[in-house]
Amino acid sequence: MVLASLAAEYRIPKREISVEITLLSQSSKVIQLIRGRRGERAVVHLFLSERAQMRDGAERLSDLLNSPGEFLPAVEPPHKSVVLLNKDALMVLTASANAEFPAEEMSGAPMAGNGVQAEFTLQDGTQIKGQVGFVMPEGRRRLVDFLNLPERFFAVREGAMAQLINKKAIVRVSILGHEPGK
Repeated sequence: MVLASLAAEYRIPKREISVEITLLSQSSKVIQLIRGRRGERAVVHLFLSERAQMRDGAERLSDLLNSPGEFLPAVEPPHKSVVLLNKDALMVLTASANAEFPAEEMSGAPMAGNGVQAEFTLQDGTQIKGQVGFVMPEGRRRLVDFLNLPERFFAVREGAMAQLINKKAIVRVSILGHEPGK
């Protein structure tokens, strides 16, 4: 019993979020293994830390996806089986915007720094349209500068939803409207 209380004392608090994943693989067999039936998407539960490692505040979904390591643990409903997902095999993760954006951004305030409305066409033909917010140094405030950063995932916000896109899945980007810093 003493060991259990010691373990609880050192436990890292996590918050569970539900995420819809779309895989890069076109194989219906792979999707079937993940969700137990045919389909293009699957729902899993991921766990975010109450504190981010590299900045103040809670861990965001992008922090988890862009952290070191190739695999991330997930729980598949309804049987609550634990699986490990290869980050490079994930094309898009869709979650509530509060998994990615702080409360002040959720209240309708504009995104911090520069941002641009864009449409992303992915390898499977999916089109994702929304706001991409980013902070970049003077002279490097274009969307192309942001997309060329080494992080493999970035967030697109559309209303109350956030879609985290794997840059390897993008085949075309259209900027909608004026691009700040250009």
